[in-house]
Amino acid sequence: MKKTENNLAIKISNLSKIYIKKNKKVVALNNVDIELKKGTITCLLGENGAGKSTLIKCILDLVIPTSGNVVFSENNSLSNIGCILEGERNIYYYLTVYDNLYYFGKLNNIKRKVLIERIDDVLDMLDLMDKKHTYVGELSRGMQQKVALGILLIRDPQILLLDEPTLGLDVESTNILLVHLVKLAKEGKTILLTTHQMEIVEMIGEEIILFKSGKVLKHDTKENILKQYNPKTVVVIQTDKNVYFDNAEFIKADEYTYEVPIEQFEAFYQGLKASDVQILSMNKKDKNIREIFLEVMK
Repeated sequence: MKKTENNLAIKISNLSKIYIKKNKKVVALNNVDIELKKGTITCLLGENGAGKSTLIKCILDLVIPTSGNVVFSENNSLSNIGCILEGERNIYYYLTVYDNLYYFGKLNNIKRKVLIERIDDVLDMLDLMDKKHTYVGELSRGMQQKVALGILLIRDPQILLLDEPTLGLDVESTNILLVHLVKLAKEGKTILLTTHQMEIVEMIGEEIILFKSGKVLKHDTKENILKQYNPKTVVVIQTDKNVYFDNAEFIKADEYTYEVPIEQFEAFYQGLKASDVQILSMNKKDKNIREIFLEVMK
């Protein structure tokens, strides 16, 4: 198998997947080019049916692409990838939490002493210690998702492919997981995750892939994307009364609230003084990731 450049974990080139359904071609992936950098958290964002899961399955060799290839770095291969697919069951309901972790650890040839230590670490990290001897079938959906994550982390893979990893988790559990993912990335692990929770992207995403109809619309750092879609600084100002201007470029967003381009701020401020209007609050307005996502997906 070919290897990537030193700073890349995975390089995807010209990847396409075409299905034939009822004698019609369905393009799931359309000449996808993606480079995943080592030690980076990349968020793959797209609407349902965009092809995100198909892409992940192609990386895992669970789906054979029609054309193109997936190339791993020198120290990585399929055997060094951990994955959670949305809706896929990768836990045994009739085993306890501990037995699930132990079984999958032994299945991956982890030595018993190392495995026992890792199990305790993972149980503690995911706040599952008190459920250690509970049958998985008796757990809530969120708790079962934690167990699935634990099975992945037991292997200590270098690349993590996570399809909606926080699905079913409560706020506290989600935050614990996100902190751990950031820690793993700092340790050099490569993480690709899909999510519909844009606050997660805001919190931990380093690179963002905007994906639609099997195509990459944009792949850049979160910082660059935010800069690109916020080229002009706009200040949101709340006043104690309405202000009236002639031929001014101010948007009245709500009663007593105005959106003012920064280059027009001085003129706006002078108008306030002339009208004896007081500023109650003033904040910079930027498009967030959710707003950018919706704009790109139109």
